This record gives sequence, structure tokens and C-alpha cells, in this order.
Amino acid sequence: DTLDLAVRLLGPREAFRIAESAEIWFDESAAGGFDIEGYRADAAFTARATERIMEAMGNGHIAASGVAGLLCDVGRLALAMVAPNHYRKVDPDLKGVELIAAEQRHLGISHPEAGYMLTERWGLPADITEAVLFHHEPKRATRAKELAAAVSAAHRLADLAGATIDDGRATFRDCLELLQNAGLEFSACVRVITELSYLRDNAKNSA
Repeated sequence: DTLDLAVRLLGPREAFRIAESAEIWFDESAAGGFDIEGYRADAAFTARATERIMEAMGNGHIAASGVAGLLCDVGRLALAMVAPNHYRKVDPDLKGVELIAAEQRHLGISHPEAGYMLTERWGLPADITEAVLFHHEPKRATRAKELAAAVSAAHRLADLAGATIDDGRATFRDCLELLQNAGLEFSACVRVITELSYLRDNAKNSA
């Protein structure tokens, strides 16, 4: 079809830019083998977890923070829809910087960058767009440090269910460091991370 031809001629990055600037969106059938249900479940948990973390931080904009969590991975969905044949080359089990590197290698654009472009195009507040852009690298945030840290921690916890004990410990330590650096005291960090870890496990088990 026309979209597939554009991807072949221009490459995934430029095709995505054209689709984004033209305000084109695609239905689920365009996403090929992308795990839509898994994406939805992770997005819903990340939104809820981000809200809970921001609440623990004493932030008053709870609902807005949930939007950042909900949309942090929207770039993955967009890239899978715009260039499904290219995105299939990206190992779905990759996480974090390894996932970003694979996207850059196969598509020339990463999902945080694609998500940032979309959310900015949609006119969402700069705090949200920055949190989407830096949800894998929250230390790079300049105006929304707390929100970026909250989204990053929530996103990491979304991947926790089914992980090994060692992976779980590593995630716990990473989230603890993230939230402490964002100003949340140690006991509150432990409490909210433990609460969300149980919530994620229960959600996975009931799925």
C-alpha cells in the first residue's frame, strides 16, 4: 500500500515524520505482530503507578501525571503501525537502552523520540512531553524531573512481573535510587515500590 511504499522509499524515520505531521493515525490491523493487549495492560499500569508515585511525592497534578505514564510508550505503538515490517526486526523482549539501540538500528528513530513528537503535536503540556521523551533517561529531564522519575520508575515496575528474583532486586534498587534522587524519602520509596510491585503481580496473575 501507499504507506509501505513510503517506508521503503523514505525509510521508517521519514515516513513516521510525514505521518505525524499529517496527523495520520492507524488502526490495530496496521501494527502487524505488535502485542496490542500487552501494550494496553502495561500502559494502564504505568499510568496508575505514576499517579501513585506522584501522590507519594505530594504532587497535586495527579491526573496529568497519569497521562504521562499512559503515553510513555506510545512511540512504540506508532512505529509498529507506521513501519510494521521494520519493527518486527526489533526483539520484543528488549528493554531500556537495548530496546532504544535496536530501534535506532532498524528504524533510525527510537520510541521515546517518536512518542515525544506525537505528544508535542497533540499539544500536550511540555512537562508531559518531556517525561515521555526521557522515560528511559529521567536524569536528562530539565523541567519535569519529578514526573520523569515517576514515569521511569512506574515503567520499570510494569516490566517486573514474571522477572527473576535477581531482576526484581535490580529493578527495586533502580527505582529506589530514582525516587530518592527525585526527593522522596527512603521509607516512602520502599512503601510505594513494594505496593506497586504487588499490584503489578496481582494484575498479571488475574490476566
